[in-house]
Amino acid sequence: MDEENGVEMIKEAYKRKEGENAVEYLKRLENSGEFVFHGSPNRDIAVMEPRPATDTSGDSFKNDTAVFADARSAYAILRALIPSRDKVSGDWTLSTGMRKGIPEIQASEDIARMFGTERGMVYVMPKKDFEESKDLVQWKSKNPEKPFYKVEVGIEDYKSVGGKIEVVR
Repeated sequence: MDEENGVEMIKEAYKRKEGENAVEYLKRLENSGEFVFHGSPNRDIAVMEPRPATDTSGDSFKNDTAVFADARSAYAILRALIPSRDKVSGDWTLSTGMRKGIPEIQASEDIARMFGTERGMVYVMPKKDFEESKDLVQWKSKNPEKPFYKVEVGIEDYKSVGGKIEVVR
């Protein structure tokens, strides 16, 4: 079997089931162990291009030019709902993370007010094309990546995974 047929078989095996909501579908994909997730407010990405990271931690894995993804679909939902910088006037203070499997965002009032007001997209890509970090949740690829699936998400999905928003001043 050639690689293209193998890809199509995987896509067919994991396609969304009738009646399955976004969170159920993403969780099923996550539980398969085959995929990584990238959340973006941009709903029209055909190919993910490597970009410089915005991480300032000094971690060499994170501070790179790559396509970054996460093993946790709930975190990708959070990332998909963060408004793009051009839509937020004022203070851009933002910290995101996961605590006990629950996505959390700490943000300025300006960001919190805009968070989740527009729908975002979770892009699903095969894990085999990515390099794993030491923390076992972040992944990266130095190559352009074409998503297998695109799953539109909204604030209702963030709330259904227990997502929290904290305003910081």
